[in-house]
Amino acid sequence: MGPGMLRMKAVLNVRGEDVPVVLHGVQHLLHPPARLPAWPDAERVSRLVFITRDIDRKVIEDSFRTFMQAAPTDSVV
Repeated sequence: MGPGMLRMKAVLNVRGEDVPVVLHGVQHLLHPPARLPAWPDAERVSRLVFITRDIDRKVIEDSFRTFMQAAPTDSVV
């Protein structure tokens, strides 16, 4: 999806981590995960944002669903 994946950002509540884990990607480049010093508020919910061009939303959702099925079930809250 490289050229069509303009930007991907995520703030994740990862089990075993006290602080949010941040993911950031642009087209073919995915930066290493980073940790923020603290949550910005009391709501500790994982959030993902995809800004795309010519990629159907269903393709993103199906890819994410496949990824989550392959991930260890105890890692992301």
